[in-house]
Amino acid sequence: MPVLLQAYLKVLGPEEKKPLSSSPVVPLADLYAVISPTPEQSLKYLREEFTRDIYFLHRSGHNATRSGIQVSFPISRGVRGKNLTINDENGTQLCYYGVRFCRPQPTANDLPVTGDRPSKANPGSEPGSPAAVGPSGSRSDREQHLVEFSSD
Repeated sequence: MPVLLQAYLKVLGPEEKKPLSSSPVVPLADLYAVISPTPEQSLKYLREEFTRDIYFLHRSGHNATRSGIQVSFPISRGVRGKNLTINDENGTQLCYYGVRFCRPQPTANDLPVTGDRPSKANPGSEPGSPAAVGPSGSRSDREQHLVEFSSD
C-alpha cells in the first residue's frame, strides 16, 4: 500500500497532497503509469499484475496505512481505457476505476468539549486557548477536518 499511496500523491501534485482531506478519486490507470512509466518497467510489472494486486488489497480488508490514512476503491463507471478488470475466483468480472486516500474522519471524542479544563498532559487544550485555536485564531487541525468532512 505504501507504493500505491506514493503514486497517488505524485499524481495529485503538491497542491492537493498536503491535507489529504478533499480526497479526490484518482484513476488506477494513472497510478499504474507512475509506477511503471517506461515500456521496460511495464514489461516487468504488467497492468494485469497491478490489477491483481489491487484486487488482493481490496479483498484483504486492509483499508488503512500504518499511519491511519484510509484507502477506498469508489465505484465509478470511469473513462474508457482507464478501467481495470479482473475475474475473481468464481468467474465474476470485477471492474476497478479509481482509488481514494484520506485521513480518518475525527470522532466527537477527538475534539475538545466546551468547558473542559486543560490537563497537565495537554496544556492549552481549553477551547479558545492559543494552542486550541492556533496562533492566527484559526481552528485546530481536528476541528478543521471535522468541518471539511461534515460538509460532504
